[in-house]
Amino acid sequence: EDASNPNLTDSGALSFTDVDVNNTHSVTEVYNDDISWSGGDLTSVLSAGQIQSLIDGFSVDNDSWDYSILNSDVQFLAQGETITLSFEVTVTDNDGGSDTKTVSLTITGTNDLPVLTVDASGGVVEDASNPNLTDSGALSFTDVDVNNTHSVTEVYNNDISWDGGDLTSVLSAGQIQSLIDGFSVDSDSWDYSILNSDVQFLAQGETITLSFEVT
Repeated sequence: EDASNPNLTDSGALSFTDVDVNNTHSVTEVYNDDISWSGGDLTSVLSAGQIQSLIDGFSVDNDSWDYSILNSDVQFLAQGETITLSFEVTVTDNDGGSDTKTVSLTITGTNDLPVLTVDASGGVVEDASNPNLTDSGALSFTDVDVNNTHSVTEVYNNDISWDGGDLTSVLSAGQIQSLIDGFSVDSDSWDYSILNSDVQFLAQGETITLSFEVT
């Protein structure tokens, strides 16, 4: 399973011998009704039609077998998860003699990256009437690997600045750290909360800016 390819394909050689040199031969495949997903019940993530497509992707001719499926049908596979299925391949001659071998197929998942959506800006306004200044924003993420678990973290970009001058001239190191530590994230939102008293020095229109990488 690989998001860069619309189709996933594999093939293998097959050959047969027959001491009856004038015989004709046919090669056929029969599905073993054994498709399974290492991550659970396949019917919980794929429709009957999609499961059938994984089965119907197998074919044989007189010198090879081929397998081709849509990559989009197996994007739900997490890293290392597998779908397995098998077929009996039989060569039969015109007198009814035959021989059968099993072809086993494994579809292996890779780690598809989650996609994060976040309210990318926020702000608070210094106001002497409120002891705390707060803001928040939504975040959400999707992941086609249905069995993956996720964590959301934030990292400060070390970029706090005051457009009125050097922030260390008006705030202690602890107060500056409080402006940074006021930011937090969880699985569905970010929040920012600081003491109004820490930013009372700001004049009309002055700003303090800082940013975080949310991952």
